[in-house]
Amino acid sequence: MSPPTLTTIPSELRHQILRETLSLRIHWYGWYAVTPFTGVCKQFEADIAETLKSWLPTEETDVLVTCEAALEQLKSARKHFHQLAADSKRSWSSESLRTVRINALLPKFEDWNSLPGYVFKGMMELVRRLEDTHAKLTKFPYKLKHVKLDLTIPPEPLHIFENCWDGREHTFGGHFDHGWKYQKIVWTYVLERLRGWDNVRSKCKNGKQQYFFKRSRLGVEIVGTLPPSQLEVVAYGIDCETFEWLRGDTAAHQDAATQGSPTFLQKFLKEAIEIRGATDYMDTRGSMRASLMIKRREQWAQIRAEEEEEEG
Repeated sequence: MSPPTLTTIPSELRHQILRETLSLRIHWYGWYAVTPFTGVCKQFEADIAETLKSWLPTEETDVLVTCEAALEQLKSARKHFHQLAADSKRSWSSESLRTVRINALLPKFEDWNSLPGYVFKGMMELVRRLEDTHAKLTKFPYKLKHVKLDLTIPPEPLHIFENCWDGREHTFGGHFDHGWKYQKIVWTYVLERLRGWDNVRSKCKNGKQQYFFKRSRLGVEIVGTLPPSQLEVVAYGIDCETFEWLRGDTAAHQDAATQGSPTFLQKFLKEAIEIRGATDYMDTRGSMRASLMIKRREQWAQIRAEEEEEEG
């Protein structure tokens, strides 16, 4: 007797499994539920359609807001699920949609020219996107309780970012890697924006300063993955003061550290912090630059030697 499969088990069990895989995607033009089983087979498509007729998200449901403008559609989703719960005489709380994940570095355009200058402008668009998200966070509705800020760079812009600036020809002879230089600028901008989030203010009409964004009201969690290709850039490209803030080990930031302020990036930058913290030349910026140049020269010399060996 052959073992049961997803297509042979009772439909009730399939529907239960599907409910556990459903998540929400909120776009500026609307929202929809997604599951990894979409497009697998016609039977699954029918099961998904049937499941969505009664599915209600829970607090564990992943709610991805693709851009700051999509927050308006979150209201539409809440209204839909409240109505669905009422029609089926079930109870449902909007608490299930009070934790959202937002793509902070998703570009507004992806058709970038392959030249480094244009790619740099494209990557700076990611930073501008972060600033837009930052501005929107200050006006998030009180009904939101927690925001997961996803700093993962999408695959396509990351591929261009990495490959358009190989820059090995710039390392030979003691010059810094051209790509490393511009990548460092991008990450410096990103980290500077995040660093200032604890002091977000806006002028009121009466001229007084008022805080709109406080961690006591809206928790922000940094999630995502720092690309391996950017570990060295982040580890050695940022200045010492920023590095100390990221590590949260300075006396000036101890009070804030207890509230989770300077350490909210530590998980995202864990490997980069460990790489730099394990070195003995992190005391000054100049010594770090010199050590990195030596490392780059050695890498380039090894590449040249391998190429000459292949040609020979």
